[in-house]
Amino acid sequence: MSILVLEHQRRHLSGADVHRDDRKGRVTRVSRDGMVVKEFVSEKSHKREWVTEYEVANHLHRRGVPVPRCYGYQMSDDGAVLYKEFIPGSRLAEPSLTGLQPVAQLFVAIHSNNVITRDAHDGNLLQGEDGQLYFIDFGKSRLFKGKGLEFWLSLSREMHFIRKKLLHSRRLFARFLHYYLSAVPRWLRPLLASYFGVSTLLLGLRDHWRGWRRQHR
Repeated sequence: MSILVLEHQRRHLSGADVHRDDRKGRVTRVSRDGMVVKEFVSEKSHKREWVTEYEVANHLHRRGVPVPRCYGYQMSDDGAVLYKEFIPGSRLAEPSLTGLQPVAQLFVAIHSNNVITRDAHDGNLLQGEDGQLYFIDFGKSRLFKGKGLEFWLSLSREMHFIRKKLLHSRRLFARFLHYYLSAVPRWLRPLLASYFGVSTLLLGLRDHWRGWRRQHR
């Protein structure tokens, strides 16, 4: 789909919006024909998130990972616009022990393709009407060229974020990690289990220390 066609559709969305979200310089609109249009105003330096999302989401989509397709983006002095696929569905329900396997498998698919989301919370997980679980926002993500040291450090922070912001429970995280490790090569499982165990413990201690310092300033 060409940018000219997308721009034409955007200019004629005013009468077809079913959702509009204006916050922090962002406007998100969903048209009835199944397109999401995201816009940043010009003074927002983070408007390049749309470029990142376009590149990462399409990288994953080409590899069969369940994410929305991004059709194109535009950047100008007026801001930035991203055109992406609308996937009908609902926000992921509160995680439970019985529903963690598809969540873990989705993150394995993302990480195995050298992507760290850096924004793993339940607002970015969508249960599609087709029964598929999707990760829908890659504006803060990073695509690595390979699995070097920086990738593994970022992955440890991602796992800590999943435990803290998505699962909110050590028990749920332990079950999530069980499913996650069962989807990676057998020889890698004990190494990753030890690495994630130590790194999430250290990052948790760091968070407690920072919280203590804020309270005692």
